[in-house]
Amino acid sequence: HMSHNIKNRNEVVVGLLSGKYFDQPLSRALVVGVGTGQSAWAVQAVSQSTDLVEIAPAAFKGLSELKEYNNDLVHKPKVNMFLADGFSFVRKCRPGSYDLILSTATYPANFNASKLYSEEFVALSKRCLTEKGVFETYFDASAVQDKIQLADFLAPLKKHFKYIDIFMKPYPVVVAYDADRSLRLLSGSVFVSAENSKFYFAQIEAGMLDLRQCSPVYRKVQSSIPEGRMSTLDRSFTEAHSFSNIVSNIRWEKNEIEFGDYFKPEGQDLQATCE
Repeated sequence: HMSHNIKNRNEVVVGLLSGKYFDQPLSRALVVGVGTGQSAWAVQAVSQSTDLVEIAPAAFKGLSELKEYNNDLVHKPKVNMFLADGFSFVRKCRPGSYDLILSTATYPANFNASKLYSEEFVALSKRCLTEKGVFETYFDASAVQDKIQLADFLAPLKKHFKYIDIFMKPYPVVVAYDADRSLRLLSGSVFVSAENSKFYFAQIEAGMLDLRQCSPVYRKVQSSIPEGRMSTLDRSFTEAHSFSNIVSNIRWEKNEIEFGDYFKPEGQDLQATCE
């Protein structure tokens, strides 16, 4: 199964988006769903300590084989890897222990992943975050294809967080938080080490990625999205949508503006944040 093209480094961008909400390295972060390790590398690049939780043993075994793309993640200091269920992990975490939780779980229809999009998971994650912490997740055409599906997807986040932003590149990335803040430039000051900063800027020089370009984003959309049905452990509307969307075999072919038209906040334009 290949969910994305690892050569385009989009997953690195997803992990680094969190750095736009902080002006210095994070103290501690959590990544649920490690996959290729690209997003996880990006998070540890801006966090002094990073916990990685992955339920599939094959994913951890594959990290070394993909070290060209995740900058040899397994040998990074201050990275703690846990072969565990993500839901159980956040249920047992110490309250207020993370500045960032990034959930990169696979499609809601895949091997019981829907619980990581549930109201219960969001509530537990919120408890694990600091007062100014950030929760980050994503959706694509396997999970959301219309206004109803979007409202259902965001319902758990709207219940537990005051603000919700949606970045449109490299695909819709959702960031939820309570402490109001402006988006910052991603500069060298947010990286934990010179090595991490050097790797990032080397990727820019190689033309592999560039967060210095403008990132289209809808800010604070929570009041502009209609109320959706709440996905829970007992009943997951997001999972049902995902099954329907995958079976219909509709591929991700629309650009970010076309895809964003159906949830454009009333009276609010698509903004651009530039590094």
